[in-house]
Order: sequence, then structure tokens, then C-alpha cells
Amino acid sequence: MLCVTRSCNLTPRFCLQETKLHSITAQKCKAFLSQSLDSFHLVPASGSRGGILTAWSSSSFILHDFIERRFTITVTLNSTSSADRLSVTNVYAPADHSLNDLFLLELTNLAPLVAGPWILFGDFNLTRSPADKNTPISNPRLSTLFNQTIDSLSLLELPLLDRLYTWSNMRTHPTLARLDRALVNLPFSAAFPNTTLTSETRATFDHVPIRVTATTSNPIPNTFRLDRAWLIHPSFIASALATWSGTPGNYCVVANLIARIKALRRASKVWSPSYLL
Repeated sequence: MLCVTRSCNLTPRFCLQETKLHSITAQKCKAFLSQSLDSFHLVPASGSRGGILTAWSSSSFILHDFIERRFTITVTLNSTSSADRLSVTNVYAPADHSLNDLFLLELTNLAPLVAGPWILFGDFNLTRSPADKNTPISNPRLSTLFNQTIDSLSLLELPLLDRLYTWSNMRTHPTLARLDRALVNLPFSAAFPNTTLTSETRATFDHVPIRVTATTSNPIPNTFRLDRAWLIHPSFIASALATWSGTPGNYCVVANLIARIKALRRASKVWSPSYLL
């Protein structure tokens, strides 16, 4: 799984599930991570199962805190270039559905320990509705519990923009399911308003890598500026005076002034293409 978050100068961070690693060294990380991702935290595999790795660039982030649990790693990172702080929970849920109650309880218990923008990302091994599978076989009880947990934590799911399913059993007539997802809290949504979730090309894996791209930038409105050159053009002065005096007045002096300024601004915009020098 690939998780990329950008906020102005923020560089990528990487979340990987089912590493099967019992330990990790900087040298071993260099074998499969880019050079910039030089800091990491690992939940070791149990036997040949599991293993979760989260990595980030030390030049862009300082580790503030981490929480290691059975099915998750949560790292809270401070930006080195701004006051931004972000918590990322890397999720690898159990494939054994008898453990799902423990997994959902783990997510619930994490919430009070996290403050500020928070994203939960990875393989949840649960579906939210029958539409998350290409077969009619589903488990309504587990879907209901999963949805109730998401609602109780006030989380929002990022829509996957380019694919319906993220897992395949790789058979000739495959079973397909949406098991990988990204959930965010309200502070994350406010801090990173243009976040998107897309998929990467799958090679030989049964899961499709997914990518989160987040940015703090908001759409910038077009700024209107009055060009002083317009003021020497007689046609502009005539139309401006007509607009100013033709705006209906009211009993409030301030409201009257604001209405006339807005009307003048609208009338002046038509001059921009032809009279800017």
C-alpha cells in the first residue's frame, strides 16, 4: 500500500501491510524504499503472518509520538517546515473474522489517544455493503459493526476514484472485494480539503496499491483589481457613474455603500479583457 500526503513542502510517506518482517534495519529499508524515506516504525509479523511498516522522510517530519497495537501502527508526525501535525494509522486487519470484534475495539480505543488531523489507511479486511463485492456472499453482521464503528468515531471515507475493488483471489473467475480504504476525521478534512484516493497498477499482488494525495491548498478565487488606466477613459467614467447612481438605495447607509461597490465591481469586470495595459 502506498500513502502519499502532500501539504506545501510535505514529502511522501509510505504505509505497507503484510510485510512478513520480524525486524527491520535501515539497510533493509533501502532495499525497497526510496532514499528519502529514512525513518520508519514496524509492527513485526507473527510467524509468517502480518507485519506493518510506516516510513517517512526525516527532513520533512519529526516523530512526535507512536502507538503500536496488534493490528495498527499510529504515528503522529510534526512537519519540519510548518506547524502542521498529522496522525497516520496504518491498518492491517485480521483475515480471521473471529478477531474482527477485537480489531474494531482497537480502532475505538485509539480515538481518545489521537488529537488533530487523523487518517486511517490500509487493509481493513471488511466490507461496508454488498456493493463492495462482486458476489452475493457477504456478512451483514460484520458490515453493520464496521459501519457503526466508523460512525461512532465520526470518520469519513475517501471515495476511491478509479476502481470498484481492491482485492482479488486471483482465480480464473475471481472473487473481487473492496477491502482497502482510507478514513479521515473532521479535522483532517478541514486541514487537507483537496484529498483524493486513487489506485496504482497491481503487479503480482492480490491487493491493489492505493494512493492518498492530500494538500492544504484551497481553490484560489479570481481577484478583481481596478486598473488605474481605466479612470482616464471617458467611457469608463460614464458607465461607472451610471452604475453607482443607478443602484437602488435603502435605509442603511452601510448596506447602501456595499451594494453600490458590488455593482461597480460587476460593471468594471467587463473592461478587463480590452482595457488592461
